[in-house]
Parts: sequence; structure tokens; C-alpha cells
Amino acid sequence: MNHTELKLVERVSRIVIGTGLIVFTLLINVTPLGLFALLPLLATYPIFSGIYGYDPLAQWIGKEFDQLVRASERLLKHTHTPKHS
Repeated sequence: MNHTELKLVERVSRIVIGTGLIVFTLLINVTPLGLFALLPLLATYPIFSGIYGYDPLAQWIGKEFDQLVRASERLLKHTHTPKHS
């Protein structure tokens, strides 16, 4: 299993959360919807990632995090090398 593939529990929870955002938007009783109108739009990401079982954002963040870890390891190795007299 790839680290960007989602487990069944994660998939179901994303679908439930996304659906909950849409239902919440439909049930609130605010006349000018304002920013609440964005909730269904935001809900599409967790719903689709839950349906497909793949999270592209996690893959991108994972790559960025791996690069950050490698850079910090190089920096630590360079700064902690003992100096011979």
C-alpha cells in the first residue's frame, strides 16, 4: 500500500465529513448564506478523496516533507561534524 492510499476507515470518515458539510449548509437557517456557501465546495475534496481512496494533497505534502527532512539531515550532519585539531 502506497502512503498516499487511504485506509477504509479514512475513506469512510472523509465521505461522512464531506456529506456532513453539505447537509449542514442545507440545514442552517441563515438568509444571506455568505461564506457558508463555500462549504459544499470545500466538501468535494474529502468526498472525492474518500471515494477514490487517494489523497493527492498528502502526496504533495509528503514529497515536500521528505525534501525538508533530507535538507535538515544534511545541515545537521554538516554542523555536527567533529573538527580535528
